[in-house]
Amino acid sequence: MNQDSSASDIKLSDVMLTMDVADTLRHNRSVVERELNADARDEALKRKVRDIYASQGIEVSDQVIEEAVKSLRDERFAYSPPPDGFATRLWRLYVERGRWKKKLWMGFAALLAAWGIHYGTVTVPQSREVAYQIKTLNENIKQADLDVEVLTQQQERLRNRLQSTQRKFPVTLQETANGIRRDVSNSIEQSVDILASARKLSQDPDIRPGDLVARKKSVQQRLTQQTSLLADARQQLDRAESMLDLLDVLEEVPQTLDNLLAQIRAVAAEPAAVRLAGDYHTDGLAAMRNRNGDAINQAVTKLKTLLARLEAEYDLRIVSKPGVKSGVWRYPDSNSNARNYYLIVEAISPQGERLTLPIESEEDGGIKEVSKWGVRVSQADYERVAADKQDNGIIENNIIGSKQRGYLEPRYRINNAGGNITKW
Repeated sequence: MNQDSSASDIKLSDVMLTMDVADTLRHNRSVVERELNADARDEALKRKVRDIYASQGIEVSDQVIEEAVKSLRDERFAYSPPPDGFATRLWRLYVERGRWKKKLWMGFAALLAAWGIHYGTVTVPQSREVAYQIKTLNENIKQADLDVEVLTQQQERLRNRLQSTQRKFPVTLQETANGIRRDVSNSIEQSVDILASARKLSQDPDIRPGDLVARKKSVQQRLTQQTSLLADARQQLDRAESMLDLLDVLEEVPQTLDNLLAQIRAVAAEPAAVRLAGDYHTDGLAAMRNRNGDAINQAVTKLKTLLARLEAEYDLRIVSKPGVKSGVWRYPDSNSNARNYYLIVEAISPQGERLTLPIESEEDGGIKEVSKWGVRVSQADYERVAADKQDNGIIENNIIGSKQRGYLEPRYRINNAGGNITKW
């Protein structure tokens, strides 16, 4: 049997062993380069290969070694990659699908996460803001139209009210009454023109998301103009209503002023009170001629307050209760080296009632209705009262002044410095 026929009889296990020997020789290039290129030393090479496998407990026949050496020389078991081409690339993608699919899914997951973050942090807030702006604009449009209708109704009501005031006034008041009517009529007519202009600026409350960008600026401009006109119309109508209120009480005001003046003259015990009442009365008549409702009300209020002030009777008693201050002191704003001393007092009527009175504070000029306030006194009086209270906790001489009917101010039993405070 020749060499070719003997090679074909090698069992499958020998073929696998031959491939392994060839692979071992291929991975030991130094052995191959040193031994295979020298044919005279084949026996030495066979022994070396046999020793390698023997060290692993594997017995290799000479025939397998010879076949392995021959196969290595012929590159029989060597891998030659296929030529690069489109089909090769497709097959390579298919073979490596496990790796690139994982990367593809990771990229898709990252893209999906980025989209979710953008949707939650940008798209949703933007959508909500757009919806809010649309809702606000549409509601403002509706409110402006509603305001137009409300003011139109007020306009008609005032016009009807003006028609019902065509009664005759006394000669002394007729000119004033006619002037008020003219003012009312002019204010109503001006409001008519203003509301007509505002009505022309009305819009349909039909803004939608697709219209917002294109319409927002123009809609807002018209709303601003319309709102300004409505404010002007409302001002004119409120003025007309105020004038009509004045016209309703015009007949009563002169008599009210005269009655208050007469009562003050009857009760006043000092000329200063009568002069003050005469000034308030004159101010009220002038306000009527000028058709100034606020000034008329102020004059009436001042006369009523003055009358109540003159009619009041009370004693000024120093507050003396456990845990309640009977006196305080302050540094005046104009001189930080000095002190202002105050006794805390209350007004007690002859019937024993604690009164509430309008007191003007010398610190801020404000007038408040209070039941307790501070009266500025001398340092000596302040220290005397302090010593009196420290003695047994009771202020024996606790009345520092009395207010009699007909007088503006109390008469003090101590040195009053002429100032009051309402908080401490």
